[in-house]
Amino acid sequence: MTVLGQGMVWHKQLRLRRIRFLLVMLFFLILVSPVRSDPIPDPIDPYTILHAYYKTIGGIPRLKSITTVYTEGKTEYDGLQGRFKSWEQTPLRYRLEEDFNIISQIQGDDGQVSWKKDPNSKVTILRDEQTIKRRRIALGFENFEHMDPTSSLFKVSYQGVQQVNNHRCHVIKICNQLNPDVLLNFIDRKSFLLIQSIDQQPDMEIHTLYSDYRNENKMLFPFHEESQILPRQKKEINQIEKRIINLPIEPALFSIPSNLSPDYHFLQGNHSENIPFQLIENLIYLEVKTTEDNRLWLLDSGASMSVIDQGFATEMGILPQGKIKGYGFGANFDLHFVKLPAFRVQGVAFEEQTIFSFQGLAEKFHDPLCYGILGYDFLSRFVVKIDYARGQLSLYDPKVFVYKGKGAVMDAPLKNGVFTFPMTVDSIYSGKWSLDIGSFNTSIHYPFAKTNNLFQKKGVYRISRGLGGEYIEKTIRFDHLAIGNAIIQNR
Repeated sequence: MTVLGQGMVWHKQLRLRRIRFLLVMLFFLILVSPVRSDPIPDPIDPYTILHAYYKTIGGIPRLKSITTVYTEGKTEYDGLQGRFKSWEQTPLRYRLEEDFNIISQIQGDDGQVSWKKDPNSKVTILRDEQTIKRRRIALGFENFEHMDPTSSLFKVSYQGVQQVNNHRCHVIKICNQLNPDVLLNFIDRKSFLLIQSIDQQPDMEIHTLYSDYRNENKMLFPFHEESQILPRQKKEINQIEKRIINLPIEPALFSIPSNLSPDYHFLQGNHSENIPFQLIENLIYLEVKTTEDNRLWLLDSGASMSVIDQGFATEMGILPQGKIKGYGFGANFDLHFVKLPAFRVQGVAFEEQTIFSFQGLAEKFHDPLCYGILGYDFLSRFVVKIDYARGQLSLYDPKVFVYKGKGAVMDAPLKNGVFTFPMTVDSIYSGKWSLDIGSFNTSIHYPFAKTNNLFQKKGVYRISRGLGGEYIEKTIRFDHLAIGNAIIQNR
């Protein structure tokens, strides 16, 4: 029952990458008054186009003289409208603040690591493998490594001419050696303005149109950006109202924020141990006490933010505000934001929380009846111990917790709020796996299964359900899997 409110919560990182390209890939976004360029030869060399572009906009030395950019304006994401401010500074420093009234968040990079502060003020450092690789790629663009035909990091190619609205555009493709991401840039053949970019990633594409170019400090900037995130069916519009170049910025602005005082407290001491739960079809159901009564909620680390059934929320007098698209198991669905009043899980009292609501959530469950999902935002506050054999959950204050057991410690950086770690199946199929306690079985990502011809193995097809509807799975028997030094046999 994975729920990703992808957009407001995690997909903003993708927009931050585009914002950071204002410095990282400055040649796409900053233009000066056009001057006569050298003719483009035939066949067309992509580096010739880029060099002609740079010459048109004033040259690389001028671009390198830009060290900071401050931007503010209006933003719209799915059904939410708000305002944003961003600060950027070379190398790789940025800070983005967004306020949608019902929800606000901050994300950034201090030049060493990326971080985010979620709507409930929890700070997370992003150090998963893909984030680290994309930071290295961003630094390469910032240092103009893509302009070197002998670069060991980038490969640039010309993809012909395509029509984008009423513009005939050169298409420049940029690949890298660190990950499968591909960037396509559509540059107008006459004006050399960037008309569109397509950021292709393994599981999504971001199509961004640029318009409303304005002259500022002898440079032309696009003040309007409109993005479509596919296949998530999400839409984002940014209308820039102010942009200041080389504004002095204090380095502390990019520092990782400190966590605020906890928005919860233990009723006794600094932990709550042996909280009983029901384990049904390998899923954990906890009793949650709200102003109405005690109801069962699903515990799901794959949910980026907790979710409440909208019908149950209405009983409590909670009205939905602002709509965005959610995503899970390849399906899209609508989510709203609500303010959940103070609630309790055995031994722990929580203050008001901003969470999602979903119409018809309770109807997705038959036995037991379930009225909400406690997601990453709940779990990230604690050190969590799950004893499946006894059906007990324990929550500890991370500031004072000290592990004294005999278990192995593994490095498991968070990706989209889910732990990731290396695992091998049958000593053959290796990769990074996600630990999602809201998934009732172990599963393999479809592209990986297809690449390794796993669908050719014998198995049993079945239908499962999530918030987005039904989907088909194939269950295949393997002999064993290895996590760290532990081997788990299939018996």
